[in-house]
Amino acid sequence: MHPSVLMNCKWKTAAQVSGVQRYAMEMHSAMLRAGFEFDSAAPKNTNRLMTVGYEQFILSMKSRKYKSLYCPANMAPLFMSDQTQLIFTLHCLRFHYHPENYSSAFVRWYRFAIPRLLSRADSIVTVSKTAANEIADVYPQSIGKTQVVYPGVSDTFCVEGERGDQRIGERQYFVYIGNASPAKNLKLLLEAFELIKGDSVLVLIGVDQSQLDSMKVDYSSDRVIPLGYIESDITIASILRGAQGLLAPSMYESFDLPTVEAMGCGCPVIASDTSVHHEICEKAGIFLSANDSQTWADTIDKVCANTTLSKRLKEIGLLQAKRFSWDTAATQIIKIINGKPF
Repeated sequence: MHPSVLMNCKWKTAAQVSGVQRYAMEMHSAMLRAGFEFDSAAPKNTNRLMTVGYEQFILSMKSRKYKSLYCPANMAPLFMSDQTQLIFTLHCLRFHYHPENYSSAFVRWYRFAIPRLLSRADSIVTVSKTAANEIADVYPQSIGKTQVVYPGVSDTFCVEGERGDQRIGERQYFVYIGNASPAKNLKLLLEAFELIKGDSVLVLIGVDQSQLDSMKVDYSSDRVIPLGYIESDITIASILRGAQGLLAPSMYESFDLPTVEAMGCGCPVIASDTSVHHEICEKAGIFLSANDSQTWADTIDKVCANTTLSKRLKEIGLLQAKRFSWDTAATQIIKIINGKPF
């Protein structure tokens, strides 16, 4: 007899692990650690259109054999048996608030699918109170069905371990983790590093040289080190441990996983003044306007010069990071699947 729960694992076909895929991967592992029995379903073909077809048709058919379908990564079949419970995680509404970050076809698909999935879902999960409020504002059919399950910090992101990276050398540096899309606001950091007085450099994880050049922003090449996509969490954690701070200038986030991972590594966080950054960092972060590069430059210089401030941010951040646990998140998801409160 097979388990009563099926997990949608289309996220396994992604060429690179984004925040959404990372969430799904960690949740999958944590649910297995918890001893929860479930089946997994993933397409064998990695072609994007083929994976969408798999999710909408083949997965829909497969799910009929199960009591529950858990979809942790922003999408689910639109047509399902009424006898199958749908637990659907919607991470954010970036496609709604910042459609310029996506292709027009992607935006049209999400604007069509998401409201229908929210109406169909028996339980909706999202990753922060900020995201839950946004979803309720845009899609009132989600009200009363949405629960917040915070992502966690894996054991890799801790203070013990190697520091830095040979590609950076001995220079003082700050880290940016993200992509080059407009909502991530990397442009502001490039402008800020033209204005700083100290010798720090900006290390980019997730942005390579060609992506940086495509932004068509003036910057000093000796101030910026684009490392591109890094698959290894061990390498990212090492870079975070050796950094003066993580810089998170996004104009929009639903959670921002790198900020809590940085705190877990004892890396101070300087973040944009958004509600979600206040929610997840609380007193462990410095919050700045997402439009004022001079203020960012001044704050970067201040963190470098003020060891007392840096030490305080590190200590508070380590305590704050302990609030976020993948095992706790998995336990909460399991309770939602089983119809129990948490």
